[in-house]
Amino acid sequence: MSNHFHLVVETPKANLVAGMKWFLGTYTGRFNRRHKLFGHLFNGRYKSLIVDGSGNGYPGAVIPSPALFKA
Repeated sequence: MSNHFHLVVETPKANLVAGMKWFLGTYTGRFNRRHKLFGHLFNGRYKSLIVDGSGNGYPGAVIPSPALFKA
């Protein structure tokens, strides 16, 4: 599936929304300029999960599965 991505991010401040807005906006702008397109690339909102490092969170975020990189 090439219409999504997995990203593991650690942020010391509660600024994930601002960071994702910048990341997705910057990527979309550069992609559109490179491919001479316009409009949105991603639909819907991103999903975020809290991982505290104790092993009780989302296990794929602590140790990424090799299957994620076979795209």
